[in-house]
Amino acid sequence: MTNTTNHSDGTNTTGATGDTNASGTNFSYASPQLGPRRDKPLDSHLFVPDEREGVSHVLVQTGYPVWNLIAAWMASNYDDEQVLTDYSDMPRAEWETTKRYYLDHKLFIDARIVLNSEPYAEDDVPPMASADEYYAYLIRQEAEEAAQDTEQSTQGTR
Repeated sequence: MTNTTNHSDGTNTTGATGDTNASGTNFSYASPQLGPRRDKPLDSHLFVPDEREGVSHVLVQTGYPVWNLIAAWMASNYDDEQVLTDYSDMPRAEWETTKRYYLDHKLFIDARIVLNSEPYAEDDVPPMASADEYYAYLIRQEAEEAAQDTEQSTQGTR
């Protein structure tokens, strides 16, 4: 299905597939590489509160954002059981759907996770070329902080 409405107000912009941005420039959802936009219904375990929102705004029926569940999964070293324990009100079927949705939309969900955990401008961060490198960096940082906390608490009890 080709989208011919303006997402911001629900009206037709030019009769062509596309939208008009704030400066009045028309742009198209269609591209030579991707073709026209097509709608695909979400799995019944997923929903999006506002149909104008993108992939990274999808939630499971229990209300958790997909990106947040995936970030927790990564932080647990991809341990499904840990995620299901931490989100005990989420049925396993929702979790399995979440993982499938993530794999189908990895680029966008990874981008959301990175943006929600990006370092401050003055943080000393090594050069990285992929989301996976960034996740590995975050896991190392968390492990170092946990080790420092353990060392400080051990020294405090002496």
